[in-house]
Amino acid sequence: QFAVSRSTVETVLEAGGLGKSEYITLTNETTAEAIPFVVTTVGNPSWLTVTPSSIQTPAQIFLTFNSTGLQAGEYRAQLQITSPTV
Repeated sequence: QFAVSRSTVETVLEAGGLGKSEYITLTNETTAEAIPFVVTTVGNPSWLTVTPSSIQTPAQIFLTFNSTGLQAGEYRAQLQITSPTV
């Protein structure tokens, strides 16, 4: 079973400014066994890059936010983390 270090990531960017990165940590909550997984971003927003998109636990998943070309406002995205073995 997966354990995620944070269920919500919030950040503030200046319009047209440089990107900013945050990360979450994904682990196997029940054993030390590695779990392969894939991360997808619902709707594939152009302002969010997720790396790596495929790996195994334990892992850090980096979320890079890019405000270039965005209007001022609030933007939201949802990540889905799936595994063929869980």
